Amino acid sequence: AYDETETSGTFEATGGTVSYTVLEDGTIAITDCEDTVTEVTIPDTIDGKNVTSLGTSGSDGFTNKTALTSVVLPAHLNKIFALGGCTNLTNVDFSACTEQLSIEPSAFRGDTNLTSVTLPATVTGIGDYAFSDCSGLTNIDFSACVEDMTISENAFYMDKALTSVVLPAGLTTLGKQAFAYCEGLTSVDFSACTKLTSIGAQAFI
Repeated sequence: AYDETETSGTFEATGGTVSYTVLEDGTIAITDCEDTVTEVTIPDTIDGKNVTSLGTSGSDGFTNKTALTSVVLPAHLNKIFALGGCTNLTNVDFSACTEQLSIEPSAFRGDTNLTSVTLPATVTGIGDYAFSDCSGLTNIDFSACVEDMTISENAFYMDKALTSVVLPAGLTTLGKQAFAYCEGLTSVDFSACTKLTSIGAQAFI
């Protein structure tokens, strides 16, 4: 029988194990993985509990896991804290995500081999420095995004390979220096943006 008092555990991924903990609300956060893990498909549920968070505000999650190349995210995910410094990460698959999703500050910061990100319909916020210093990022696809969204300060700071961006209809706020020092950026399309009320200073310097 399942022990209701059990608050953490592990599951197998390619190259090693992934750790998780049960949160106070009864959902699950992924808290760590072994340094040898190369590919992870995060399950939608573990022991009947929804997996809602990758990392927590107090855990490293997958931060600086340099062996990691691919992560497939689960359906019920609503927060991503920790995938930064994964310098060999080339694939992040959001296609299963169906819940409102917040990409927290520095979530993907310094993922230098990440070249393309297709965001799901449900993204509501992209935090400070969330995709900053992703020097290989050439494409960030907002086309599926339908929720009202805030892009925070320095979110795509120093993404030098980014050449064009089409911003989503639900964008309400673009933080200061959000796309600063994106030296390759030649096209920014605001044509869909009907709710945009604030653009921060030096958003595109």
